[in-house]
Amino acid sequence: MKLIAETAYHHEGNFIFMKNLISKIVTKTNADIIKMHMTLNLDEYMDSGHEFYKKLQSMLFNKDQWRELIKIVRQANKEIMLLTNDTKAIEFALSFNPEYVEIHSVCLNDIFMLKKLKSNIQKKTNIVLGVGGTSIDEVQNAINLLDHHNIIFMSGFQN
Repeated sequence: MKLIAETAYHHEGNFIFMKNLISKIVTKTNADIIKMHMTLNLDEYMDSGHEFYKKLQSMLFNKDQWRELIKIVRQANKEIMLLTNDTKAIEFALSFNPEYVEIHSVCLNDIFMLKKLKSNIQKKTNIVLGVGGTSIDEVQNAINLLDHHNIIFMSGFQN
């Protein structure tokens, strides 16, 4: 069993906070895997008319910031799980050879994301499929499309 420390978006776009958080997680906890949510192209993930679009846009990190965060995790010899929310994030995330790449359950039917993942994934990388709130058919379709030997299901309480 491995312990995952998930950072999500509670940093609210404050890079210094996130950098300090990651540094503390890798030095002061027993976490095996550091999970970070990566979005590079919000327009692909969310409609610009959504009431939280502008707020979330202001919370995104750029590629240089992501490189810095990933470097902290790598220097601590921790595993990385990158939850990717768009095709640009998938391509960028996979350039770091993470041990895990996660597709959120809300993106499980996004054929473009799944195809981008399939065309860029390495055999040794684990694909984590968020399956909370999805149907068996949606999960099966994603599995069939990805055709990868290392698929892990992640389920959580959906309220």
